[in-house]
Amino acid sequence: MSICVRPGEVPLTPGLQQTEAGGLNTTGLMDENLLAPLHGTDTVSKTAKNAGFVGTKRLTMIRQHYAPGGTHLPHKHDLAEQTYYLESGNAQVRVGEDAYDLVPGSIVYIPPRVEHEFKNNSDESCVNILISVIVDEGDLTTSSKLRGFCVQPGDVKHVPGIATKKDGTPNTTNLMDESLLHRRKENGTVRLGMIRQWYGVGGRHFPHRHSDNEQAYYLAKGNARVRVGDETFDMTRGTVVYLPSNIEHELLNPGPDTCANVLIGVQLNTGDVA
Repeated sequence: MSICVRPGEVPLTPGLQQTEAGGLNTTGLMDENLLAPLHGTDTVSKTAKNAGFVGTKRLTMIRQHYAPGGTHLPHKHDLAEQTYYLESGNAQVRVGEDAYDLVPGSIVYIPPRVEHEFKNNSDESCVNILISVIVDEGDLTTSSKLRGFCVQPGDVKHVPGIATKKDGTPNTTNLMDESLLHRRKENGTVRLGMIRQWYGVGGRHFPHRHSDNEQAYYLAKGNARVRVGDETFDMTRGTVVYLPSNIEHELLNPGPDTCANVLIGVQLNTGDVA
């Protein structure tokens, strides 16, 4: 089923994760658990079990509120790849030996089994969207060597969002894409793809579906109207809509301004879809 989670609908809970020794691994962190897998067994999935919607296949999303000085101490995930998308404020992230300064709109990719940490060293709170995807052991043995990387606002060119219908006619109007994360490519991911989509007023992605992907829309700016199956959701900034595989969906920007939608796609296995 589809679901829409709006800002403020999910109660804030302390972001409590433990170290291997049993101590707390976070400080100054409050979580909004937005989406979580129905059968997730990894640490992040378990943490988000009280999410606004529990029923994805592999995708977890948490909106993390870090107070000034808040931290997530060094840790790693055995069978999960992650991305940080900074919604507001400033933050510092270390992935392996690389450190990045984040501003609103920055993303950082974190491969499985790579140590990473998050710090808010500023005098103001920051909000981070944590996107976590369950991967399989077989994914890691068949993948090329993965590494973390950062994409800053403006690093990626805007290109026309050209999707086509079966008859070859365009399936989008007034859309420009920033392709942020790609699967199985250089600087690639295992299962996670991400595109920041800029829809002009009246811009639209016409009805379509994906047989081997589950998706989520995160609206970073403006307003949008999304239909998923028989349900229609009006989105404002910070709203998340979950799109199951094989369900027809479409998006329209009703205005009055350009909207920015972050499309998150997760590649599924045949067994996930069944």
